[in-house]
Amino acid sequence: MAKSQGLANRLRAGTLSFCLLFLLVANNCIADYSVSIVLSDTNPVYEKVARSIVSSLGAGQEESIVYKTTLINTANKTDIESINQSHFIVAIGAQATHQALLGFPEKPVISSFVSLSALEKLQRTYPDKLLGAVVLDQPAPRLLQLTRLINPQLSSVGLLTGLQSNKRIPELTAAGQQLGIQLNTKQLEPTQNPVKTLEPIIAASQAYLVLPDKADFNRQTAKWIIYLSYRYRIPVIGYSSRYVDAGAMLSIYSTPEQIGAQTDELVKSWAAGATEIQKFQYPNHFVIRLNNKVKQSLGFSKLDAELLAQKLMAMEIEPYNLKQQDATQKSTE
Repeated sequence: MAKSQGLANRLRAGTLSFCLLFLLVANNCIADYSVSIVLSDTNPVYEKVARSIVSSLGAGQEESIVYKTTLINTANKTDIESINQSHFIVAIGAQATHQALLGFPEKPVISSFVSLSALEKLQRTYPDKLLGAVVLDQPAPRLLQLTRLINPQLSSVGLLTGLQSNKRIPELTAAGQQLGIQLNTKQLEPTQNPVKTLEPIIAASQAYLVLPDKADFNRQTAKWIIYLSYRYRIPVIGYSSRYVDAGAMLSIYSTPEQIGAQTDELVKSWAAGATEIQKFQYPNHFVIRLNNKVKQSLGFSKLDAELLAQKLMAMEIEPYNLKQQDATQKSTE
């Protein structure tokens, strides 16, 4: 409790400092739009997203927007009143989004730094309540384009799915068909041996793609994915920096700062009265991290993370947007 209260005090102080800075720039602190950023806890990653959202304001922006950050779990009467007076809420993470939608049912909510599977669940629970969202998951075309950049002759990608990640197979299959890439995939059932299920997939593939799923599924399969990829000498594309540390050849992911900046852009679009806004968005920006020892061991020593990212961005003519119906249709069929 003391830790949470201390953070809340620091956040309030930070908001005041930001407001004073805004006063110097805009000659007043009366915002056309007042936005409450809510966090469920003191997770440093969530704090990075919040700081990035706030720091994105300014830099020549003309919109008058004031952000206030609150720990929703420990919100006091003043905090609640401030949230109620704001135009809308930006909730960071699935838990904060759930609490915002439940506790402030009349207030529009933008969800940020949320997984695609969590967004689907939120939309089922609170249909038509979300103003927008920026998800963590990378779009399917980006993932498969990356495998082709790694190996221009690549024609097959392996993928073992869990209950959550299996919902992305139609999207990945469609992207693969566009690129001439075959997916070797199977959903792992709770009673199945992960090694016996994984090995045929990896043996028949030229690269292996890892998608995030439930924590127990991720833990159950990660070590075997790395082990079998070494045995069959194929690269693993992970979804986090930790996967590279664990032995994947590379990972592609979006940082809290990148997600925060994109969330701020979405807020500005609503505040500016834009009529055509893609409400639910994949990350527009990302980083690629390589494991140098693994890439040399597998014969990909010439790969460069920054160059891969530049080439991948150049292929994206426009952002990959996530339509609202896409997030729910597979779950309601």
